[in-house]
Amino acid sequence: MQALRGLVPKRYHSQFRWSEFGAAQSALLLFRYDQDDVVTSSIVSRALDSATDLSEQFRVAVGGNFTTEAAGILAEAGFRIYSLRDFAWTDESYKSLTKAG
Repeated sequence: MQALRGLVPKRYHSQFRWSEFGAAQSALLLFRYDQDDVVTSSIVSRALDSATDLSEQFRVAVGGNFTTEAAGILAEAGFRIYSLRDFAWTDESYKSLTKAG
């Protein structure tokens, strides 16, 4: 738990109930985590494809905000998601906004 706590950005600590993790092994996917960062499904898919072993009891994903599709992929893979925002982006709505700006 101490190792995980040291890797998770401090601004996310209040979302965690550290006692739930105990001494169990945890997998952490740390994405861009500022409040304006949006993590899309393609980014999540690449991260999961590069993960070699996901046998850990606790799986944690940290990022600024996740698109609906990204959150779905992570949930399917058994990850708990921690974010600063929960705006309901889809991959398409986020891409259309970034193309327009």
